[in-house]
Amino acid sequence: MVSEVERRIESAQKLLVIQRNYRRARDRAMTKLARAHKEEYLQLLEREKAKDEETGRRWLDIAGNSNSIESYKSNHIKITPKVPLIPVMKERTQATMEEKNENRRIAREYSRALGYSRKEIACLLTLWTRESRFDHLAKPRDRNGRPVSSAFGIAQLLGERSGEPELQVLHGLRYLDHRFGGSACSALRHSDRRGWY
Repeated sequence: MVSEVERRIESAQKLLVIQRNYRRARDRAMTKLARAHKEEYLQLLEREKAKDEETGRRWLDIAGNSNSIESYKSNHIKITPKVPLIPVMKERTQATMEEKNENRRIAREYSRALGYSRKEIACLLTLWTRESRFDHLAKPRDRNGRPVSSAFGIAQLLGERSGEPELQVLHGLRYLDHRFGGSACSALRHSDRRGWY
């Protein structure tokens, strides 16, 4: 007979395969974008590189050079600007409604894969709707717009650093498992009494 832990490990492994397949499909779509719209793709890369350099990350190409976009431009593509450069927008502070609906779907599927009952899933959705409305960019702020805690993301976990909704959901489920024995309804009751979970 398969134990509960083994069943959960198997479910988590299936989720990792789903995530890997999603990343592969996203990479194929980005490759198609690069071939069809080279200028826009390179502008996107420039923005991503600038954003990563602000946070201290370096981009490396296969040879180990840190100027991978420039070497890519000079070695592979001859660019003739047709489209004016798009101004770099400020960092987003809210998810779109489509992203929130997708985040809700991810939470429902992951919790179902981990063996949560319908009642527990309903409690989880109620809890996280209350916490962040499934906004993976949510930060609690005061009336002046200043952050009031280090909570972030869908589950509003303290110190959450990932901006990826899939990882935020997994971190939130792990927290519920650790703190409340995997019971989202217990966490919801605690939130009802204390205002936090």
